[in-house]
Amino acid sequence: WGDSIRERLTAATDILQSESGLSQRRKLRGSPRREFNGSMYVEGRERQLLDLALFGWSDRIWSIPIWPDIQLLGAGLSAEVDFIPCITQWLDFRAGGLAMLRGEDAFTSETVEILEVLPGGLQLKRNTQLDWPAGTRLYPARAAQLLEEPSLGKLTDRLIEAEVRFLVVEVCDWPKWLPATFYRGRPVWDRRPDDSENLTHAAQRLRSTLDSGFAQPLITDTAGRALQVLGQRHLDLGREARALVRSFIYGMDGRQKVVWVPTHMDDLTLLTPASEVATTIDVANIGYTRFSNGKPGRRDIRIECWDGTTLMRRIIGAAALDGQTERLALDAALGIELQPADVAKISWMNLMRFESDTQEIEHMTDSEGVAGWATAFREERDDEF
Repeated sequence: WGDSIRERLTAATDILQSESGLSQRRKLRGSPRREFNGSMYVEGRERQLLDLALFGWSDRIWSIPIWPDIQLLGAGLSAEVDFIPCITQWLDFRAGGLAMLRGEDAFTSETVEILEVLPGGLQLKRNTQLDWPAGTRLYPARAAQLLEEPSLGKLTDRLIEAEVRFLVVEVCDWPKWLPATFYRGRPVWDRRPDDSENLTHAAQRLRSTLDSGFAQPLITDTAGRALQVLGQRHLDLGREARALVRSFIYGMDGRQKVVWVPTHMDDLTLLTPASEVATTIDVANIGYTRFSNGKPGRRDIRIECWDGTTLMRRIIGAAALDGQTERLALDAALGIELQPADVAKISWMNLMRFESDTQEIEHMTDSEGVAGWATAFREERDDEF
């Protein structure tokens, strides 16, 4: 694990977009294509084995272990058993699929077929052929093919570094999941991103340029508004969090589905207390009345309190009270009393989809450790009409 293993999930979405920014989005694949690539070191006799295996079989279908989903057997297995006790939750085992047992070198391994995945282990179609001691590596396995000949770097006469890239050639289904929190009939992806690196906060306009080459060009914003683009990065610990991220990626169906995404920025500042029946809030004057005043893209807010309470409301009007204060009218009463000191932040929310059909999970360690996922969301106008 000196270098990360990267898992790439690639969906296919057909998008027809009008000049106004409205789009029709159609999913073209039942499940994403799945790729794995990573670096590994091969030494001595194993290097000789790899050299000949690639020479003779590099264009064949291989059974590859899903490296991040490794676990060690808690107890030894004797030969001729049809059940492997192990952890199966949140791992890539499936009925009718494969699992791989591996010893201390590449010459000691056994691939078995799974009849049924049970909470306590794997029921096999056929008995194992070898004895396996406690501590043996156990992986889910998938049929895969090399996308290209591996890049081999000679380090010594006995040691090479290999960069491999596999495409899984079987259907990789995974449970789909979208957040259970809803706002205006759509799920809310309110998970806070990791801010240890700079994240993209940008806007795009659908500009049409007419330029004869002689006079000044005519540039027209055909949609009449800026569409927001938000970058996010998440670092996850443990199998459950990693499985949840993959389920969310599957649930979004590439660029087809939309969710509400808050900026997680301090976008508005509450100045005065608001009662639980209040339908207005007074905030610091930042020019909202002048520049936005209830326009799509800057009319939905998420109020996050220090105690974990969150409120989501739509702004339906605004007025500047003076140079320091603006009053925002909300579509519903707050429901709780708000004190400025109780509010951690008030963030804008936008209805968004993935910017790209390709999502990449970086497995920095195995599934019990750290994985990273970076993505970008792009605003859609589904909620405006």
